[in-house]
Amino acid sequence: MLSKRRYLIITKGFNFLTNLCLMNRVWTEIDFNALRSNVELSARTVGKDVGITAVVKADAYGHGAVEISRKLAKLPPVVMLGVSSVEEGLEIRESGVSAPVLVMGVTQDCLVADAVKAGLTLSVFTENCLNSLSKAAKKSGKKVEYHLKIDTGMARLGATREDVFDLMEKARTLPGLNLAGVFTHFAHSSASEPEPTFKQIAEFNSVVSDLENSGVRPYFKHMANSAAIQRFSESFGNMVRPGIMLYGSSFEKNGLAPVMKVKTSVVRIRKIGAGKPIGYGGTFKTKKSSLLATIPVGYKDGYYRSLSNRARVSVNGVSVPVVGEVCMDFTTLDITGVPQVKIGDEVILFGGEGIFVEDVAQWAGTIPYEIMTLIGGKVRVRISNEPAEPHQEN
Repeated sequence: MLSKRRYLIITKGFNFLTNLCLMNRVWTEIDFNALRSNVELSARTVGKDVGITAVVKADAYGHGAVEISRKLAKLPPVVMLGVSSVEEGLEIRESGVSAPVLVMGVTQDCLVADAVKAGLTLSVFTENCLNSLSKAAKKSGKKVEYHLKIDTGMARLGATREDVFDLMEKARTLPGLNLAGVFTHFAHSSASEPEPTFKQIAEFNSVVSDLENSGVRPYFKHMANSAAIQRFSESFGNMVRPGIMLYGSSFEKNGLAPVMKVKTSVVRIRKIGAGKPIGYGGTFKTKKSSLLATIPVGYKDGYYRSLSNRARVSVNGVSVPVVGEVCMDFTTLDITGVPQVKIGDEVILFGGEGIFVEDVAQWAGTIPYEIMTLIGGKVRVRISNEPAEPHQEN
């Protein structure tokens, strides 16, 4: 069964936008101009002869895979969309996006036929997957393209050098298959030490060279993720796979713009005296008479409990601290000194006014990927700065 959209898309100016806090605890604003700018920056970095596979896995890193894919598919540098699973690819297909989609993860046998029917390109690195794909291709009556994934040091998915040539020999005997690309996945591209990545690049190029010498000549050769695009031009091949940098975060910002702004609103304001404990366990005590605000966001919304007494948010353009423990449903802010705060005022959790996803990740002791996908994945209302595109049947 194809997955269904789990959230509501609203465009700016919708008539109940001002009352959004009445219908939802937390929402995001998606800036498609920033998305377009980040794609263009990626394209300028790699050059006009290198294609872009825009990675939209994990619901486009929490940004909403359907709408993001519709926009990305129309941008000239983008030649393909990248997902982790067949289910993600089917969701994109169901929305009317006809652009090529590469499934970069594992595909279970029971989903191969659905993938072929939907025109998804699968990654192959086992003989079992080759057999299943050939069987589905024969049944469909058409030749099916696939990409060979090579493990050059990640030790997660992919065929080792020892397995690659056996797989290609097997592929020669199976009908209906066309090797369209070969790729690998970096394990250390954002690390300070470059040598492990250079080692993976050398291993990949060596395997590809040996494949070509044996008569196997795939067109697409791709290695580079976001960090590698910014650090290792040697890894570009003729296609790259930017992911998190499309959404405004990466190893180096270098002109990238945040695409997602996460917001909530103030639901209560109260004055409290000096020396008063705040929240569960009283982990914070006021040092002076203070003005506190409650926002309807907690760890069930993906706002980490580890942000307690560490994070900051923006209220009316002023950075204020989170005080006390982040609860399941609510978080408390110290808004002392912030002028004219009232119930219903917007609060930016990250993505603007000096509060960025990298800051939240550092405060939480994690990485921006996790913050984006966890909070973004739980949002039920997304506001777009461009009109939602109409659904088109394939």
